[in-house]
Amino acid sequence: MKPLRRAALLTAALVLLACLSGCSKEPTAKDLMGGIPQTDPEKFYDFDIAMDMTMSIDGQDTTMTLSGRAEGRGALMHLYDLDMSVGASGLNLAITMEMWMNMAEDVMYARMTLLGQDSGWLRIAGGLADAGFSFSDLTNAAGGIGELDLDAVDLVLEPHEKGSDYVVTWTGDGAALEEMTGMVNGFSGLEGDGADEMDIRSASMAACFDEKTHALKSVRIESEMDESGTAAAVSVTVTYHEMNGDKELAIPQEVAESALDADGLL
Repeated sequence: MKPLRRAALLTAALVLLACLSGCSKEPTAKDLMGGIPQTDPEKFYDFDIAMDMTMSIDGQDTTMTLSGRAEGRGALMHLYDLDMSVGASGLNLAITMEMWMNMAEDVMYARMTLLGQDSGWLRIAGGLADAGFSFSDLTNAAGGIGELDLDAVDLVLEPHEKGSDYVVTWTGDGAALEEMTGMVNGFSGLEGDGADEMDIRSASMAACFDEKTHALKSVRIESEMDESGTAAAVSVTVTYHEMNGDKELAIPQEVAESALDADGLL
């Protein structure tokens, strides 16, 4: 009887272990999307952005690529390691930039390198709101996704392999698409040039989540828009490093003290 009893106990233990290991079941697309926290613009944020855009205006093609990093808190934003390339009519222009913006004081400090020439720090006062930058568009991309009506969107959890991130995809528009479109407008200069009236012909989005923590890691949107002879294909990827953090941020004293007043020049 003892061997049988021992075998029964061993079998029960194996069944229990199997049940426990099965408790960490695969999340659904809705589980992952529903776990995205709302972003607080008064908290610290840090993300990378990469954008590719092709625009055709009456048959004339223009391409633009941009990559860089953004951090900020409240009214303050710091954009750095920005590399922009614009091509048109066989010509290509490359620019590197760094910017500090204080929306509360409506002032920006900018430094750029163009054709090998370093501008040094320039101070531009006023006009930030008219320049097309919207802090809500830039910081609320994740929040916009969190506001999607998950029951009204056809979410797809892509096939997942152990050791890789979870990826949720969907098509159409919605709150997140509006946020991301605004962000594209702000970075690309489309804002104020009829971009708000451009029709979105197609759009697809993908959200990438950490396999273990299920935290949102990145968002990618690809869209095609057109309006009155102007067509644009835009791809944007935002990779999040930190959201709702506690880090303090301030414009470096040496930047403010060394900046030349450029009011009226840019």
